[in-house]
Amino acid sequence: MAVPPADRLSAGASPSDGSGGEPLLCGKCGAAVALPDDLFATSAECGYCRTRTPLPSELAERRRRHGLARGALDLARQKQANEAEARRGRGRFAVKLVVLIFVVPAVIVVGGIAAVVYYAAQQQREQQEKLEALARRHQQQLTASVASGLPLASAFPIPSGLPMRRSFSVSQTAAVTRTCAGGSTLSLRGEQIAHGTLLRARGGCRLTLTDCTAEQLVGIDAADDAVVVVRGGKLRGAGTIVRASGSAQVTVDEGAELVGEMTLMVSDQASVRLRQAKVVGETVAVMARDSASFDRGRAEIVGTVLLPRR
Repeated sequence: MAVPPADRLSAGASPSDGSGGEPLLCGKCGAAVALPDDLFATSAECGYCRTRTPLPSELAERRRRHGLARGALDLARQKQANEAEARRGRGRFAVKLVVLIFVVPAVIVVGGIAAVVYYAAQQQREQQEKLEALARRHQQQLTASVASGLPLASAFPIPSGLPMRRSFSVSQTAAVTRTCAGGSTLSLRGEQIAHGTLLRARGGCRLTLTDCTAEQLVGIDAADDAVVVVRGGKLRGAGTIVRASGSAQVTVDEGAELVGEMTLMVSDQASVRLRQAKVVGETVAVMARDSASFDRGRAEIVGTVLLPRR
């Protein structure tokens, strides 16, 4: 039985074709047909008999123009949204660029400076501890020498730059003392230096050791304006091999090798220069006072080079 048009209209179908005129009716059953959501559709489906009814050409054209206008509006809105997002993206990029250019390098520089300061402080602390331990060991040696009643033929003072609570002298027993003083010259060549020998250079003396060897050298004590040159050979001792003070100049070259517990001590305005040499010691150099200088040159150094605070 066919549904009367009035009943079909009351069933929820759109009664108008959207033009303000007569409603769009199904060509088969006569029921009102609702317009489709697709503005570009050219026909509408009946909600009762499922028959598609063509839209009037004027209605179809009007709906098409409306759809085009809506699409253009959507495109304009999308373009505005894209531009706004692009602006936000450029803003975020600018912030990241500022952070990368200014903040990150600043953090790296500050962190680097902090690391360098910490490392320097750590190195200085370790150096001070080593110097204090070395000074205590020499104090023990001095105490043992005094207690044994042995003669103390030469004194090697610890420079004032060492971090000690009180001053004291480190001495070693010298069985033989060979002294070069004034403007004289003392040259030793290929000599086996006797055990317990102290070589002392004073004033404007020039002391030269060429290819000499020593197994238990007390040391070379250069002071005032003395000039000491060690070429080749090997000098070994239990304590300080070279002690330079005053304005003395000491040069070690031509493959010479110095081996000792504290191989070199430099103070006052003295200078020690190493060229083609090898220096072995628990403590290789101590510069502690005034304008003393130590130039390691091309020397091979085995041990810790200590440069305590002046």
